[in-house]
Amino acid sequence: MCRYGRLLSGILLFCLILSLCAVDTQAAGREPYTYTVKIYAGNHGSFAGKEHVNVDNSHSGSAYQIEEGKDAITIRNLARGDRVNFDAAMAGAVTLAGDSKYYVKGIRQSGRDNDTVGLSSFRVEGDKDYVVAYGIRGNLTSYVVQYQDASGRTLADSRTYYGNVGDRPVVAFLYIEGYTPQAYNLTGTLSQNTADNVFTFVYERVRRGGSGGGTGGGTGDTGTGGGAGAAGTAPGTAAGAGAGAGTGGAAGTGVVAGGADGATAGGAAEGVVGAAAEGADAGGGGADAQAVPDEGVPADETPELVEAGDEQVPLDTLEDTSSSPTMLLSITTGLVAAAALVVLIVFWMKRRKGEKKAE
Repeated sequence: MCRYGRLLSGILLFCLILSLCAVDTQAAGREPYTYTVKIYAGNHGSFAGKEHVNVDNSHSGSAYQIEEGKDAITIRNLARGDRVNFDAAMAGAVTLAGDSKYYVKGIRQSGRDNDTVGLSSFRVEGDKDYVVAYGIRGNLTSYVVQYQDASGRTLADSRTYYGNVGDRPVVAFLYIEGYTPQAYNLTGTLSQNTADNVFTFVYERVRRGGSGGGTGGGTGDTGTGGGAGAAGTAPGTAAGAGAGAGTGGAAGTGVVAGGADGATAGGAAEGVVGAAAEGADAGGGGADAQAVPDEGVPADETPELVEAGDEQVPLDTLEDTSSSPTMLLSITTGLVAAAALVVLIVFWMKRRKGEKKAE
């Protein structure tokens, strides 16, 4: 009887330790854990710089670092919830050979088919690798991306891109101080009629309790703040540049050259519209304002991807949403503890059955 008692006590102690480990694991999950995102240029182009990579860490304050290379751009020390924007189809983001038959369609997750274009703006949920997606020049057409508020007022200059008829590009929103878009990414099927190829981001004003302004994501080696912008795009090989900096303010402009044949000049585009330029709008308010808690961390209900012209229907992003190592460890520990409890119950039932037979 004593032997069974010691065994039972040991099993109970084991279950208690596993439960404590699960609690410790969940607590550890609340500790800062950094992630790395790597973007590869692929086989048909190379990166000219890192100016077109934008990180919004306004909610985490993470000390991210962007490391540039000809074949890959690495973003380290990202926090969960940070947002990375990389508009690969923008002229100057990826350099192609002068006689290249390819054009840049966007980016995709590593391991996905080259025809699959992923989100140009994505939320950081773990370590991820991306690759630039290319297409072969065919029946090229242009498409325009616009940035407006609900009344139709232009908040930033439009951008022009190029792709083949039938393509479904995924375009990223532009960070605009004091505003939030109806979605972070828009998609749609390109038509031969360029008048149909218009992607419009509609923004609503963000109202912050008690104070105006805010801190936005920025482009740069490290740190927080600022929103970056650059100009239109084309499948050509012309150079482009865009820059942005600052905290809670406006950024600069980007100027590119490029066209359907790689030689025509493209238009310049303003990167960011500062909230201060909106006068009284900087402090928020208005019927279309979106309320934000006083602690400055809004509940992000903005869809990741919607169909252009049908913004009420969010689409499947096709992004890999694998759980983090901390979450997997918590689940595994819980399963082991549950298995131990099952063993304990079975042992107790067998023991009771043996005692009854002995009687």
